[in-house]
Amino acid sequence: MNARRELASRSELREWMELFYARLLADDRVAHLFADLDLEAHLPILVDFWALMLLGEDSYRRNTFQKHTHLPLEDRHFDVWLEHFDASVDEYATGPRAEAAKARAHSIAKIFRAKLVGARP
Repeated sequence: MNARRELASRSELREWMELFYARLLADDRVAHLFADLDLEAHLPILVDFWALMLLGEDSYRRNTFQKHTHLPLEDRHFDVWLEHFDASVDEYATGPRAEAAKARAHSIAKIFRAKLVGARP
């Protein structure tokens, strides 16, 4: 891996998301959740989302939560997701946007966990 980056461009966001998803897909604890995912089609959507969150671009107009309601998520999946998210940020990026990405991911995971797992019997 080259020197850590600032997450200042869409190309950096894509490289970072590729690293993150490589980690997720290689982890037997969560890989099954992505079995039907067309990653090549999904990567531009992920870049749009993180470009909105980190670069302030007006690039994402989807309901993130609704896209995840069909998944058979368990509490432990959020811990694994955050483990890989933080590790991919720490490996790939540095600076304020990297820290903002981790903070945002933890906030999203907390909300999703409460709504998706906490709401189930």
